[in-house]
Amino acid sequence: MFENELIRKWNPFRNPFNPNKGSTIFSFEHNKAGESLDVTIDIFNITGEKVMTLQVPQSNGSARFNELEWNGLNEFGASLASGTYIFKATVKDATGATTQQSNRLVIVR
Repeated sequence: MFENELIRKWNPFRNPFNPNKGSTIFSFEHNKAGESLDVTIDIFNITGEKVMTLQVPQSNGSARFNELEWNGLNEFGASLASGTYIFKATVKDATGATTQQSNRLVIVR
């Protein structure tokens, strides 16, 4: 890991997940303990269409963030179909430094 990277490890918990029985929780470790972070997760379907944006300002003394939960619904509150989706996580610190990571997320109904 490079010293200026914000994100050390990023994984959705319960992947694949069944939104009818719960949700998935996005968590990551970072190197900015004690600083405010803006966290945005964009979720795209396999064709590249954005289906949901999750956003939360984060401020705590920990180097672990694990408070962003998603229930498998799109921007309009409809359940997403089973399949593979891509999430893009963007983390921005108070200085404007930004890190992005993408990964797959599987929904199983």
